[in-house]
Amino acid sequence: MEHPSITKTMRTGYSEVENKPKRDYYDEEIYQGEKVWLDSNTGNLILKCNLAKYITEHYDFDLVEG
Repeated sequence: MEHPSITKTMRTGYSEVENKPKRDYYDEEIYQGEKVWLDSNTGNLILKCNLAKYITEHYDFDLVEG
């Protein structure tokens, strides 16, 4: 017996929802191989390029030039 999701996919192909690319908290597309961080408190995915912005906004960190 085959799982119903597999049967449906074999019959109709992948749906648009399943083909929809993953996006980070700031709605930027996550490409395969990119580094992302998972906020275990909220479940949010954050791309590396948005990490400083995210922790500043959500965890009251201040960005200090070194």
